[in-house]
Amino acid sequence: MNNAQKEVIAWWYGRRDYRSGIALLSRYCRNKTIINTLSKHGKEKFQPSVKKLHYEVTKAVQLNWLNMPDDVVLDKTRQDEKESLADIPPGKTQEEEKNIPSETSFPSEQRKKSGDENQYPRVIRRLKYEYSNLYNKRSQLHKSMGNVEQTNTDKNNQLRSDFLNEIKSISKQLEFYFGFLEKYETAGTIPEETEIWPPVKKQVPEEPKTYPELKKLMWSLKSEQSKDGFRLLYQQRTKAEKENPMPKGSKRDVIELRMKLREIKLKEILALIEKMENAD
Repeated sequence: MNNAQKEVIAWWYGRRDYRSGIALLSRYCRNKTIINTLSKHGKEKFQPSVKKLHYEVTKAVQLNWLNMPDDVVLDKTRQDEKESLADIPPGKTQEEEKNIPSETSFPSEQRKKSGDENQYPRVIRRLKYEYSNLYNKRSQLHKSMGNVEQTNTDKNNQLRSDFLNEIKSISKQLEFYFGFLEKYETAGTIPEETEIWPPVKKQVPEEPKTYPELKKLMWSLKSEQSKDGFRLLYQQRTKAEKENPMPKGSKRDVIELRMKLREIKLKEILALIEKMENAD
């Protein structure tokens, strides 16, 4: 646990007042737009921004606001945080300082402390579960991206690009989930499950019926088969000068399974083509 995370944990389990939260956000968040927006809302005591601040401050130091670690911050760190909270800026009286809302805990945290998490509605439990999983997955992706060699080769650049795209996709999903969780925590609004996870309509593709359609599908399957073969042999979609086999693992397993299923489909298509040709 680094010093930034310790500071945020001390704030989280302390008074968690808005002014100190903005100070932490200014220190560790790179998005100046978010900082400016929350700073303005805070002056108006705009309630939804309080929850948004909690989310952004913990996110800025790679913590999950829905699954915060226990309060194991060193005594010195906690003391420093208390001292910083005690400082009143010039022009602000002690009486004004007392009127700043502390917003010490969510209703969800009160349930967690009482060990009564099962009182959550089913849709909220699922939201929290999926949010937590996505958050952890994004943290793992950040770590994997950081482990990519700094040399700007085509392979390394592609790896970083793939990681970054997946991280962005997860971040959008987290923001989407956060909106529903925030409404539940602030207003008790329980969303409809279909509003978050719309039912997926299974689209069954039409099977090719004519000879030209079968030939077109055959060449498409062969092309995809070749690309996957190159991925296994060179770790890219095209042939390279030197072989660089993909190591054993989940990624290789997925590609090999995909190739086996595609091979079965190819045999079916070729049999239909041969049948049509012999019929002529």
